[in-house]
Amino acid sequence: MGKSTLVKKITSDWANQRPSIKGLSSFHLLFYAELRDIVNTFDTLLECSLGEVHRSFKDGDLVKAVLGQKTLVILDGYDELNKSSSGLFNHILSLNKLYSQLTVIVTTRPEAEEKLNAHIESRALKAVHLRLVGIKANKREEFVTKYFLSLPKDSSVLQELDNLLKFLKKTENKMSIVWEVTYNLCLLTILWMFKPDVVNRITTEAELYWQIFLLIISKLEERLQRNPSTCDIELSVLQHKISIFLEELSLESLKGLKDDFINLPHSVYQRLTALCLRLGVPIEELAGAFLKKVTSFNNSYYTFPHKGFMEFMGGYNIYKQVTCPDVDRLAIQEWSDELYQTSIPLQIQIKMLASLKSTKTTSVTDFVKELHGGSLPDSLEKYQNLLIQTLSIFHVREVEVPLATKIETLKLLEESGLEDKDSVLKVMHNIKCSDKVARWIAQRFHLIDDNTKITDSSFESYITLLAATDPPLPNRDKIRIFIDLKESISGFDVLTKHLLRHQVYPRVISLHRSLREFTSINAEETESIKSLLSNDCEIYRGIWNPTFQISRNVKDLFVWLPDQVSLDAFCRSLQRTKEIGHLGIHFSVKDISSASHPIPFLKQDPIVIVFVSDVQEEDIEKVGDILRALQPQDARRSFYSIYFPRCSKKRRSPRDFLFPMMNSLKGVRVEDCICFREDERPDDEALVREMDLKAKKFTGCSLGVQWRTDAQMFHNIESALLTRVVMLSSTKKKEKKCNII
Repeated sequence: MGKSTLVKKITSDWANQRPSIKGLSSFHLLFYAELRDIVNTFDTLLECSLGEVHRSFKDGDLVKAVLGQKTLVILDGYDELNKSSSGLFNHILSLNKLYSQLTVIVTTRPEAEEKLNAHIESRALKAVHLRLVGIKANKREEFVTKYFLSLPKDSSVLQELDNLLKFLKKTENKMSIVWEVTYNLCLLTILWMFKPDVVNRITTEAELYWQIFLLIISKLEERLQRNPSTCDIELSVLQHKISIFLEELSLESLKGLKDDFINLPHSVYQRLTALCLRLGVPIEELAGAFLKKVTSFNNSYYTFPHKGFMEFMGGYNIYKQVTCPDVDRLAIQEWSDELYQTSIPLQIQIKMLASLKSTKTTSVTDFVKELHGGSLPDSLEKYQNLLIQTLSIFHVREVEVPLATKIETLKLLEESGLEDKDSVLKVMHNIKCSDKVARWIAQRFHLIDDNTKITDSSFESYITLLAATDPPLPNRDKIRIFIDLKESISGFDVLTKHLLRHQVYPRVISLHRSLREFTSINAEETESIKSLLSNDCEIYRGIWNPTFQISRNVKDLFVWLPDQVSLDAFCRSLQRTKEIGHLGIHFSVKDISSASHPIPFLKQDPIVIVFVSDVQEEDIEKVGDILRALQPQDARRSFYSIYFPRCSKKRRSPRDFLFPMMNSLKGVRVEDCICFREDERPDDEALVREMDLKAKKFTGCSLGVQWRTDAQMFHNIESALLTRVVMLSSTKKKEKKCNII
């Protein structure tokens, strides 16, 4: 969840006496304030929160009475601090130093974290720092389901929820950062209800916001055509009126970002109201479509629903200005006011105002200067997300934006403090840059170096970078590449082509999906993996093909063996290497009839792990035969552990399945444990202990039987990969053998 959602939940839990956080119920009083509000002291906050109660106290007595109790004050949104609320913030910090029973929670977005820390340290206060990482991947489906079911809908917009959840699952890695934000998941769900075909084409946050933006406009047009005061106006004229309003509103979003103010000041709302009167369109419809009306401390005001959307609106304004700028905004406003006083028909007025458009494109730099009175501010850090949103809109509206404008915006983004590799790759993912833009980025930022991790979210960016860069790469001999893909490997052949062209080869290739979901690969992908495996690859995790050749430098293998031929070929290929430290084998007992070759003698005496999937009652004896034939012939060596994932979708009797399985494993040597699915665990603890004793007696395993979900079993492998990558990317000497499973 987001920071505001979290603190509102804390407030709700405390008020309803059902705390989900330890220690929350010990507070006698709790006060909550959004730092976007106009509240300048703690006294004012108490007066607004307690209503008539405060009148019973003399000046200052109320604060003393409150702080004599164990009190929690939550201040939400330090990044939205304004001139008024900064007084409240400073007042509460000073009280926190004087009253030991006062606890303060302050939330902020990451961009204001450093400033907040400095503010707290300057007062010599103690602080505990917590970072919210958003909604975890395994909780997003649950959130979307609950939100979807809570929305009002009818049969005309009700779409199948299952398909939305499939889309979420498909994009959980490539768009993980986007889906961490609660607000974005809400927008995705709403968009799915009305435009499910559009959702499947979304690949960036800006594309999500753009489609929501178009949906809002579409729904607004429908309402205005039904509204008695605007139903007689032609649609094209309504669209033009909405466009005029949006230019003004998006400009105000920029001013708000400049002044760190997410709420619309009353003066701005009055100007927008006057504009709507001139346009003959109700302000409630226009403002209500894009803004959220909030009532706080007896005041009502409009605010942007989320700072991310506010930054998108600011980016939209910049896009409009650099592609179709006004000659002089003040001049147009004066013309508009004068025209409004005449008897000229409104449609003619609109055409006259439109004729004031300039043919010269305004630069983004000049526009930022204009916002700051003619010069660039000392720091552009606060505009970093705005510039990313602007570039993303340029991508969405590709045909209308010149290359020079994109490069200029990238330079401003660089000046905003964009330095680390992950941030640059995130920008590349959002803007889906062309070859020319990618070439500029490659020259300015060293993204391919001795610690290059190609993941699902950066996969396309690295393909673009490698394609746009001419060989040889700088410091090619020092480049180390780690490929770690959890989703589809579509396009892997293209990545391989560019890696081979530059003569750089990955040290790690990890294709998680082919290990867990038993996906097949096509001929191009097979040839690509084969080419990379034979060139200095030290870790490979993925599907195995009989044509693959293991590099002599390989240290770690975990492979999915899709058939009998692959198993036999893999065991033979192991004889070519002596340095493997960790070896994992995964197969389905439905695809393997026997094992004709045992694991050969390997110099490093590796940790060997076996995963056997799809075991049914009729396969029990065959599993034991395969494992005995596969295990090392040297009686002093054994499997480290054996896992049985995906064995059944229904729970079976321990006497019919688990105990026969243990009997079939007699003679199979296991060092650590034998692991079954958690939902196979018997309810009777006596049976669990009996199985444990059988496991230790028949296989010699030290931990006996363990119980895990499929996800937990495979998580062990993913954790092991992370550990090995850290070892490879560090300069420390690797140990001869390390138990990392």
